[in-house]
Amino acid sequence: MQPQRSIARSTELTLALLLAAVVGCTPLRASQPSPKNNSAIKTLDDAFVDAYNAAAKAHLAEMREEGPIILNDFLDMTLYRMDGSTTTFQMDAANYLLMARTAHPALALFSLVREGGLGPLSASERTAVREYVAKLSSAYAEILGGGGDQVVTKRALTLIQKSQEVAESALVSGTFSEDAFRSYASEVRPLIEANLELGAREQLEQFRAALDSWRSTFPNERWDRLRVVVLGFHQARELYATKLLFRWLLREPVLERRVVYAEVLIPPFGAQRDESHRLALELLSKVDLDREAADLILGDSTALQRDVMGPATEKILESWGASSWP
Repeated sequence: MQPQRSIARSTELTLALLLAAVVGCTPLRASQPSPKNNSAIKTLDDAFVDAYNAAAKAHLAEMREEGPIILNDFLDMTLYRMDGSTTTFQMDAANYLLMARTAHPALALFSLVREGGLGPLSASERTAVREYVAKLSSAYAEILGGGGDQVVTKRALTLIQKSQEVAESALVSGTFSEDAFRSYASEVRPLIEANLELGAREQLEQFRAALDSWRSTFPNERWDRLRVVVLGFHQARELYATKLLFRWLLREPVLERRVVYAEVLIPPFGAQRDESHRLALELLSKVDLDREAADLILGDSTALQRDVMGPATEKILESWGASSWP
């Protein structure tokens, strides 16, 4: 899936732009060399782009009237109701954030010492690790005096303590060997996995309760026509927790139909939130619009949810046999 579905593949001709509408991509005018700006082909190309974008905008308005839309942006959800009003749910994130903000010392330490490979610490690495140890100590003290869930707190403190110990040992010895890192990782891995399970459970249970509450509070919404767009970052698109939740909720097939994942280009925080939501809703409309177009034009409603040149590409590559590249 292309980020926000808003970056289309470069094309030259109108047909190529049509093919580039795969997985709901927003068609953009070609950035690569193309026919003269005043040519009939360029005019035809412009007409397609304008018509498609106008149709997508109109289609979103139709979708808003046909059924509710839920936009999930990380720990929040916004319900776009059929009457045009919105309702927002924000999860109680205290335990989730404590988990999230203390789950990554191992990755942080790896990032600090990986340049040149694990082993003897350079002067700059020593400084970086020493500074990070100080941050671990401050976080430990804050968590210790902060109250909160005892199980979550104990796990966070243990993870920080083990990370601090291995980092201080590396500073004393002047080296952070791969064996030492692997031994440390095997100790903290169960803590990290427990944190991840906690985070998933916190989010899924709270979201499910909120969804059930909305369905009860707004019984006149066409819940059988519910559409969902889930905002997330690129690396998380596979097995993304809330995407799995909504796919389970709506019995969604593998290819997107009612649940769409949107890789963000503009994070939905602060002043950027409205624009990020606008792009996500535009994406939702285009994925649905593409299904209609693909069914009519190509005889397969899912054809534009993958690269339409994919089947031909697979056959060509198969005919080439095994690659001889090293």
